[in-house]
Amino acid sequence: MESSKLFIALFILQALLFLPSIEGAPTNSNLFREYIGAEFNNVKFSDVPINPNVEFHFILSFAIDYTTSSSPSPTNGKFNIFWDTDNLSPSQVSSIKSEH
Repeated sequence: MESSKLFIALFILQALLFLPSIEGAPTNSNLFREYIGAEFNNVKFSDVPINPNVEFHFILSFAIDYTTSSSPSPTNGKFNIFWDTDNLSPSQVSSIKSEH
């Protein structure tokens, strides 16, 4: 019984060692991602040049689960948007997507 468990463990380990390594992106990727709008400095989608030969992703993933008061406190999972919503709104996302 013990030898079969050892055999199975060694088999799994060997299989894992010979699996191809997982990489984040191919070495010759035509993908570019840009975090945008977290600093509230009036940046717009149109401020970032987009090469038509490159797949381009804007990343709006800044959210916090704290209040924005002078004495921040947790909101227990109710996340607040933390990017420039005046310049990076859903309609502006739609517009930049239709242009490119």
